Amino acid sequence: MAGRAGGRAAAPAPIAAGGRGASGQTSAASWRACSKCRSLVFIKVWDRCVGVCPACGAHSALTARERLAALLDPGSCRLLEPGDTVEDPLSFADRTPYRVRLRTAQEVTGLSDAVVAATGTVDGNPLVVAVMDFAFLGGSLGVAAGEAVTVAAERALADSVPLVLVTASGGARMQEGVLSLMQMAKTAGVMAVLDEAGLLTVTIVTDPTYGGVAASFATLSDVLICEPSARMGFAGPRVIAQTICEELPEGFQTGEFLLERGLVDDVRPRAELRHVLAVLLSAAAAARRPTPPTAPRSAQLVRDPGRLPRRPSTDVMASARNPGRPTTTDHLGYWMDSFVPLHGDRAGGGDCVAIVGGIGIVERRPVMVIGHQKGHTTAELVRANFGMASPSGYRKVARLARTAAKLGVPIVTLIDTPGAYPGVDAERGGQAGAIAECLRVLS
Repeated sequence: MAGRAGGRAAAPAPIAAGGRGASGQTSAASWRACSKCRSLVFIKVWDRCVGVCPACGAHSALTARERLAALLDPGSCRLLEPGDTVEDPLSFADRTPYRVRLRTAQEVTGLSDAVVAATGTVDGNPLVVAVMDFAFLGGSLGVAAGEAVTVAAERALADSVPLVLVTASGGARMQEGVLSLMQMAKTAGVMAVLDEAGLLTVTIVTDPTYGGVAASFATLSDVLICEPSARMGFAGPRVIAQTICEELPEGFQTGEFLLERGLVDDVRPRAELRHVLAVLLSAAAAARRPTPPTAPRSAQLVRDPGRLPRRPSTDVMASARNPGRPTTTDHLGYWMDSFVPLHGDRAGGGDCVAIVGGIGIVERRPVMVIGHQKGHTTAELVRANFGMASPSGYRKVARLARTAAKLGVPIVTLIDTPGAYPGVDAERGGQAGAIAECLRVLS
């Protein structure tokens, strides 16, 4: 239900308005107070930080218009007209009639409903974006909001460009009853159409994202990126605590919590989101263009192993066991022009540190890189389980391979492992089945 699953995202608290005195001192209206640490921030600094407190890093809520301005290239935004929908289909009324609540929300936000759809570009790459505004009835998913998401997806399909979703919602809009719940199936269905068309989909999760939105289009994208501390889940912590009287773990349902459990691809501060989108969109666009000609190279590519210099086996073994030799992440730094790491198996099994993967660009060519990761120090080797993948690691490989197949992006693999992890937890997690499924997908 709207507003029941999660609370409002931290918002900047304005200081009481005041004028500029004869001494020329700055008025109180020129400052904002962070709702988390209560630090006073000059309004121009606050705007330059796009609503992120420079003292504690808390991310305040943005309106849909502010989000569009922060993500899209200046002057590129073109709003899409939402489709016609039935208003107040149930003639719902509690203490206030639903029609009155709608009118109030429209007057306060200047929006027709909780989702704003638009076309635009990011670093010159075209896309369609659908942005939710929590200020409009808690960003609840009603008929009009579901139609706006669908309109955005259909435009992305017509233009053959990626779809980016920015979510902020308390859940389904209870005033529209089962018609609101139907939007979950409607939006999930249109996401499946984009999958079949091979179009990149990205979700930027902001605080909070709960209920019907999290259980439909928000979590169906190819890439899920959370803002720091953004919460996402089906039932909110208050509902869970009141229903089953269970004490919840620290940081429950935050982006960091979800990343550790392999349910999202990454947690990125707001200042990095535009760059991440630019890399992903550039890779998706390059995948749909003809392969560029290869530039002349001074070094010759050796394809015949017989032409390689012969080395004593002891030297080969010493090189293989040298802790200073390059790892997968080292190679990524050496030869990738840009790279966005992708994490997790999306099945709650976690993020296997022994498997590194992500999408990036090498000399204008998009690639999906998947490789084993060991490390250089003892601590790094232990953390990565000495490059031995767990079931979640193989499931992550399969997920990234499916994404690469959908986008038409080649896969580069870097193999550096003594084998799969032969432990009790791995067997409990279905190691054999995970390996088999990975082989089937790659085949």
